[in-house]
Amino acid sequence: MEERQVTRNGNISRRQFLKHSTVLTSASIFSLTFPNLIFSQTDSLIESSIFGFNEPYGIALGPKKLIYVTDAAGYCIKVFNRTGKLVNQFGSAGSGGEKLNYPQGIFVDDEIIYVMDSNNGRLAMFDLQGNFLHAIGTIGGYPDAFYSPKGIFVADRIYVCNTRNHFISVFEKETLRLLDKYGDLGDDPHDLSSGSIEYKFRLPTDLTIAHDGKIYVVDSKHGQIKVLDRRGQFLFKFGEIGSADGQFNLPEGIALDSRSNIYVCDSLNARVQKFTPAGVFLGAMTNGLKKPTTIKIDSHDQLFIVDAEQKQVLVTSWKA
Repeated sequence: MEERQVTRNGNISRRQFLKHSTVLTSASIFSLTFPNLIFSQTDSLIESSIFGFNEPYGIALGPKKLIYVTDAAGYCIKVFNRTGKLVNQFGSAGSGGEKLNYPQGIFVDDEIIYVMDSNNGRLAMFDLQGNFLHAIGTIGGYPDAFYSPKGIFVADRIYVCNTRNHFISVFEKETLRLLDKYGDLGDDPHDLSSGSIEYKFRLPTDLTIAHDGKIYVVDSKHGQIKVLDRRGQFLFKFGEIGSADGQFNLPEGIALDSRSNIYVCDSLNARVQKFTPAGVFLGAMTNGLKKPTTIKIDSHDQLFIVDAEQKQVLVTSWKA
C-alpha cells in the first residue's frame, strides 16, 4: 500500500492554535483516595457493574481477560479481572514519563498498553505490567502533535482521533513515524478540498477498524459515523443530530461485534445504538445507562460500557 508522507511545517496551527490552552477538560481535583471497588448485580438488562473511579472514560480488553480503564480525573489506569477485582493500577498526576494528565482513549494488544494522555498532548506506551516504555507527541496543531486526543485503535498502524485538531493521525507501528492524516476541520458544504464535505470532521472522538479494513470514525459534533477505506478515503456516512432512531447527540465511543455490527455510545441521548455494517439502524439500549462514553466488545459479544455519569463500567449482552 502506498504511503503518503506528512511533514511538520513549523506552523503551530492554521486554526490559530493557542499555546496556553494546556488544560483542555474540566477535570476533578486529583486525589489519592479512591472509592472501594464493588462488583454488583444491577437491573435486568445490565448483568454486572464495576465501580471505583473518579471519572472513567476509556476502556480496553487485554490478554488474560483483563479490563483496562482510564480514570481520567484519577490520572491513572486501573486494571480489573473479569470478576471485577482490581489487580493493578499505574500512573499519577503530572507530565513526562509515567505521569498522566487526564488520560482518555486506551488500546491494549499482546505487548503494549497505548494511552492517549490527553492534556499532555501525547501517546504514552506501557508494558502489560504498567511500566512506562515511551511516548510520542506534544501539544500542538500539526499532524504529529495532539490537541485533546481521545480515541485510539492499533492494527497494522496506530490510528489516533486527534480530537480538537479535527483529524485522524496515522503512525507506523514499529517506528512511531507519522505516515498520514485523514480528514480535516470543516462545516462548509462549498469547501470541497480533500475530496468533499464528507471528508470533514468536527471533534472525532473514537474509531474502530473492521476485518475488511473499513475505518469507522465517530464524528461527534456532526452527529455522524463516517466510514473510510484502508487509505483513509471517504466511503459513506450515517446518522445526524437528533434523538430519533439512528440519530445522535454528541456520540463518543464505537465498537464492532463478531458480525461487524456497529455499536455507538450516543452519550447525551443516554443510550447505545446498534447498526448493521452498512449503517442501518437495528436497535437501542437505554435501561441502566445515563452517559455512556466508550464501549468494547469481547469475542463472545459481551459488551463493556463506560458510563461517565454513573462512574462505572457496565457489563451486559445485547438484549434490545
